[in-house]
Amino acid sequence: MRFLTTCSLLGILVFSIAGAQVSPGIQIRVSNTKTCYIADVGVPCKVIGAKLHDMKIDATYHVIVVGDSHVDSDAITEVTEILHQAGYPTVAGFVNN
Repeated sequence: MRFLTTCSLLGILVFSIAGAQVSPGIQIRVSNTKTCYIADVGVPCKVIGAKLHDMKIDATYHVIVVGDSHVDSDAITEVTEILHQAGYPTVAGFVNN
């Protein structure tokens, strides 16, 4: 009985996740020259939040920050902090190896 209840709860969770709407997303690539790229548009990382606002990117977008192979985690953290200050709360950062 306990197993059946657990499976039922997991099924509800999976269907809830599958039925949820996902916000659109955008990926920002950080180079080792402290340039952030949105698609092929490069801007200094210190103004990336303002650039997203200029491009009319809504704050509900999921933002993923990806660093080039020679970018350290401090640069990713700096970009995510800039994005948070600009009003983009959903940020994930990764460094490519």
